[in-house]
Amino acid sequence: MNIVMGNIFDYVGKVDALCITTNMMIDRYGNAVMGGGVALSARKLFPGIDRTLGNILQKSYQPYINVIYRSGKTKVLSFPTNADWKNRAIIDLIDKSSYELINMANSNKWTSVVLPKPVIGNGGLDFDREVLP
Repeated sequence: MNIVMGNIFDYVGKVDALCITTNMMIDRYGNAVMGGGVALSARKLFPGIDRTLGNILQKSYQPYINVIYRSGKTKVLSFPTNADWKNRAIIDLIDKSSYELINMANSNKWTSVVLPKPVIGNGGLDFDREVLP
């Protein structure tokens, strides 16, 4: 694992997968709530990504990683970190999402995956103290 600084969206088209930290909320129009942080940036950059994730969540309200957009060779993935954006992130869910991402990368033979440090903003956790260990 390499930790680098910069804009994760600079990696679109250069990596196999790019993860967007997400919650599991759906608005009254059926769109995923993507109103802050990396999720908001992704919603602005990839038209319809909130609708795609909203449709997935409506079918199965389970915290799974899903391909929610494709841009060239890069698959954009949801990376669930909490159920509701208003609440603190859930460490067990971050662990589950991490293991699921590893399995997806191995089964798809991905060699490059970009994941922002999860939940350091809206999730309310300290990455180095609570998430990384």
